[in-house]
Amino acid sequence: MVGIKSIVFLLALVVMTVLSSCDKGEISADDFYAWHDNEENGYHRITRLGDLQLDLKYLPLELLLFNEENGQVMLASEKDSLKGLYMNNMNFVLTIGPAEDAKDKFDITKVGVANYDEFAERALQLNFEMRDHITLRSGNRTWKAALCEMENVYGLSFHRTFNIVFTPTEKLEELRNLEEFTLTVDDEIFGSGRTSFRFDRNQLAQVPTIIKR
Repeated sequence: MVGIKSIVFLLALVVMTVLSSCDKGEISADDFYAWHDNEENGYHRITRLGDLQLDLKYLPLELLLFNEENGQVMLASEKDSLKGLYMNNMNFVLTIGPAEDAKDKFDITKVGVANYDEFAERALQLNFEMRDHITLRSGNRTWKAALCEMENVYGLSFHRTFNIVFTPTEKLEELRNLEEFTLTVDDEIFGSGRTSFRFDRNQLAQVPTIIKR
C-alpha cells in the first residue's frame, strides 16, 4: 500500500512540474489555442459590420511550426528550414460570415445571389479574387497578399475561412522587423467597405511554448 508520505511527495512533484512549466511559459496545445483566441493577448481581432463579422488571427511562429509538425518526426534540418521560411513571412487567418447573434443566419457564398450565374461568380471571387482585396501596410509601404486560399468546408458552415500569407519583396527580414502593421480588407464582394486591423508588436503578449506530447 502506498503510504501517505509517498502520496504527498508525488503531489508535490506534480505541482512543482506544473509550476516549472508555467515559469518557462510552456502550455498544452489546447491551452495555446485558447490563449491565441483571447483578444486580450493581441493576436485576435473581431470586427462586426451589421450582421456580417470579420474575424482575423495573426499566427505567431510557434503556432505555425506546431501545426506543420503535427505529430510528425522531423529532422532538425527540416525544422530549421521551416522556421527560416515562416519567420520571414507573415501569416493570418481571416474568417467571414454571420455574427454569432445575427438574427438571420446566411451562407456568405449565397447571400445576395439571385441565380446560378451569380453564384458561380461569387465562388470565383472567393476562390481566386480575395487576394486582390487584402493588403498589409506599415508606414509608407504596402504589400499585397502572396497567397489567399479559401478552406473547403463542404457546405457545413455559413462562414468561409481564408489562409493569408505575405512574403518579403525586397529584404528577407523586412516583414519580421515591422513594429506596427495593418491588414486591410477592401470588401467589394459583400459591400461592407474597407476594414482595417492594426497590430503593434509592443502590445502583443509574449508567445508561450507549446508542450509537445
